[in-house]
Amino acid sequence: MAIIKGQAEIETGDVLYFKTSADLVEGMTPQDNLLINSDFRSGVINQKGQTSYSPPNESYQYTIDLWRQACRPARAMKTSVLSDYIKVEMLGTSTGDAFFEQKLDKTIKEQCILTFKIKSVVGSVKIGLMGENNNNNLIPITEAGLYHVIHTNVISAMVYFKQKNTSVEIEYMKLEKGSFFTGMPVWDKAIELLKCYQNQYALGLGWGNQYPVRSDSAVFRIFIQTPVRMRKNPSLIDLGGNASVIVTGSQSSIVQQIPASSVQAIGISDNGVYIDFPIGSFKQIGYGQAVFSGRMILDSNAY
Repeated sequence: MAIIKGQAEIETGDVLYFKTSADLVEGMTPQDNLLINSDFRSGVINQKGQTSYSPPNESYQYTIDLWRQACRPARAMKTSVLSDYIKVEMLGTSTGDAFFEQKLDKTIKEQCILTFKIKSVVGSVKIGLMGENNNNNLIPITEAGLYHVIHTNVISAMVYFKQKNTSVEIEYMKLEKGSFFTGMPVWDKAIELLKCYQNQYALGLGWGNQYPVRSDSAVFRIFIQTPVRMRKNPSLIDLGGNASVIVTGSQSSIVQQIPASSVQAIGISDNGVYIDFPIGSFKQIGYGQAVFSGRMILDSNAY
């Protein structure tokens, strides 16, 4: 087994704690990270573009790409994007369940190890792996350092809160098959973006980002080319609350403006996404171009 430099290992059952901050593994090629967008010290894919996220009570909310948070009424969560880490907090006025997690596309039956680097922690926070049938392995985080959790039948990686006024700062997380940490792979923004684009894709705004459109007597169909195939038919999410689509005919100067909320159908192909809007009283234009006014994102997250 490779030795992790400068670390003292304490083993208790299936939980391994590493009490120093070293994270380099000698003589070993790192295995792939089964989590996406989790090397926060190297970069964060954040297509929504917010510096912090606070969900409504008792609601799920996707924050940075692939990661969601949720909490019960009278609780409040906040996820903040910092220069080389993220900070997750539970605020609110009472105690209760709250969490921040990434769910996997499918259950990993084999034994896995979750490794995560903590910058700081305040209060009672647990981090670990969620398994099928509520068979979970969450461990308490007591101080800064490198932690490891081993589990099988894994469905998600989770940060779990029970008490108000608690927080944790995370530099990175890695999930891999096996029972020991093989090191963090080199972060590649282009590859991480492609992985994230399967789940959500932010649309370009303004006249510099025109998309082809055609219409018949029933619908306007806008085609958006995406770098990879999205995992399922997405929803069109209006991030600002007042987004619209502006359509200009190729043989007409008439511009049609369609509320983003009036989308009729969305479908996917290997190279893109089509969005249908009902024509209603709008003029049929044949072929033309469309631009988006207001921040929107195509979202095909699993839940």
